[in-house]
Amino acid sequence: MGSLPLQNSVDVLVRKFVSVASGIASKYVIPGNDSSPAPNVPYATVLEIIKLGSGVDSEVAKEGPDPEIQKTLEHQGRRVITYSVQFFKPGAADFIEGLLSFAATSPGQIWLAENELTWGVAGDIINLDAIMGTFFEERRQVDITFRYQSRRAVDINTIGSVDIDAALSKSADLTETLGVTDAED
Repeated sequence: MGSLPLQNSVDVLVRKFVSVASGIASKYVIPGNDSSPAPNVPYATVLEIIKLGSGVDSEVAKEGPDPEIQKTLEHQGRRVITYSVQFFKPGAADFIEGLLSFAATSPGQIWLAENELTWGVAGDIINLDAIMGTFFEERRQVDITFRYQSRRAVDINTIGSVDIDAALSKSADLTETLGVTDAED
């Protein structure tokens, strides 16, 4: 099994969070690098910009599918991921305010917990207002950092026993034979 959650799954969750928090319909919260035409209604883009590990990942061996010959290595690590969120069209300033305040509410905290995300920090709100042709367009941008757990499980074969012969020599010879067996033997 590969790592979970997959990057696409985290991206989808964060876009859903932006939708729920801001009030913009989920079909109008799109990936930041989407090359489709921009919607004609207020919309948001969400783009992952930084991801890093936090601390040291852990690995624990547990019983595998066939306990006689296999173990499952369960790997877990903390990740910190930052997304750039941009809002476009009338109401952009209000949508970004809703996004930032939702994380502090009880429903926001419950939503994050149910989806195994933790709110980290939000950066400065940047005004990106622009003139598009002859029309003014309201735009806002903020970077938001989340935390989550990365998990991976790998089944491996175990060794029941092995014999090791070692011979060392310099001025005096030393020879020893070691026997390694399964702890259950």
